[in-house]
Amino acid sequence: MKRAVIDIGTNSIRLLVADMEKGKITSGQKHVRMVRLGEMVDHSRMIGENAF
Repeated sequence: MKRAVIDIGTNSIRLLVADMEKGKITSGQKHVRMVRLGEMVDHSRMIGENAF
């Protein structure tokens, strides 16, 4: 059975797509994108236009 997990952080978004059997990962693919959502958040307290 295929399962997917998405982790959205301030600097990256990670995706794991895996095949599972009996609760264990048998094979998987990892994908990472650097998105920098948190850039300038400390100053403006908002996600910037470029991050969108």
